[in-house]
Amino acid sequence: MNIRTVMILPLLLALSSCCKVDYSPLTPGRDSVRPTKAADGAEKPYKVCSVKSTPVPSKSERKEASIPFELSIGDTISIPQVAAVSDVTFNMAKAGTQQVPMVACCNGQVLAAAGNFIHKGPEGEAQAVRLIKIQRDIGAKPEGCKTDNIIMIDFCDSAGDGWKCTDGNNPHGNGAHAEN
Repeated sequence: MNIRTVMILPLLLALSSCCKVDYSPLTPGRDSVRPTKAADGAEKPYKVCSVKSTPVPSKSERKEASIPFELSIGDTISIPQVAAVSDVTFNMAKAGTQQVPMVACCNGQVLAAAGNFIHKGPEGEAQAVRLIKIQRDIGAKPEGCKTDNIIMIDFCDSAGDGWKCTDGNNPHGNGAHAEN
């Protein structure tokens, strides 16, 4: 079994509870995270338009290798056509380029990756996190975002009784937003 398979299995089990009964957990649907197309037919990346991260409540100490994430306004996130597993590319000015295999849930409305990550928001110190979550934002546009195709990016860690995230588990207060 390769590392990708090992990462996917527990994540599928964890995300299965986020789906409504009539949703397929893996098949992209009407409200899935989706890229838009440029005039030439190429997919346009999402551009970070709002970063209002707060520290993740738990402070995990990990010695394993970690992948750094520090999103800034203007960084890009390339999401291919959503499938059961999609390789999402984060191009960050402060942390470089990271490609992360993300599992789709809830008709493609949520993409998530479990692993060993380091997240640093605009305030606070770098923190170890175990989960990166992307989902469509269907609420009010955050300040700085102009289009209607907006995603929320959240960083989470496990803390005994469940996941604790940069959004404080508020569906419209995520660590960052991106648009395309």
